[in-house]
Amino acid sequence: MKRFPALGASLALLLAAGCGEQTVAPRFTTLHVDTLLVCGTARYSVRYDFTSIANASEDAALQAIEEANIRNFFDLEYSPGSARQAADTALADLYAEMIPDQETEYAWENTLSAQSDAAVVADTLLVYTIDMSGYSGGAHGYYGRTVRNYSLKGGYDLMLNDLFDATQRDLLDELIRDKLYDRYGVADDVGLAAEGFFPEEIAATENFAIGEQGITFYYNPYDIGCYALGDVEVHIGFDELKELENL
Repeated sequence: MKRFPALGASLALLLAAGCGEQTVAPRFTTLHVDTLLVCGTARYSVRYDFTSIANASEDAALQAIEEANIRNFFDLEYSPGSARQAADTALADLYAEMIPDQETEYAWENTLSAQSDAAVVADTLLVYTIDMSGYSGGAHGYYGRTVRNYSLKGGYDLMLNDLFDATQRDLLDELIRDKLYDRYGVADDVGLAAEGFFPEEIAATENFAIGEQGITFYYNPYDIGCYALGDVEVHIGFDELKELENL
């Protein structure tokens, strides 16, 4: 994997247009699937809205990104082919989970809704977002967001270690914590704990999105706090990231 220089100066090096090398611009389409699975007294309402790269076959990097998105979106260990084939595989897996409950005396109904979106940043990155929600029993439903940042030049997923060295990672963790202190009006981890956070879990997450103005880190329920706290987003602008540049 290509390693990028330390992040700073508004990600100028990272977001420079592929170092002068032309990349194939992705074209997007959406696969819609809305169905009800029925097995005995069990019912499973499923909706998929999958953003697909229509011209993935034109470029190896786009094809790699498409296959990764298919696996992540449909929660598969491998890509069985097209997005439609992946949807059918995922639905078959869900139906198989329902079979043991078909003879129960009570009816249960699960729901699953998954949507994805894609955005190109500075012609060099594809930021892919998956939002998922549903209900599978218990006191409340579930929801969450997953984000991946892909190089349009290489087709691989950018990770924090591609952007920050070890020292910068530590300082980034401190910056995120300080932002939460300010947002919730507390002075320390004790205050965050009182708000429902798990202070020992607070750190930069791989669930982030690179944008034109900075980086946003996404924390789903239970990632760094209790369910009642909800989802938490922490945005760090490029002006703040500049402070890490020369460390």
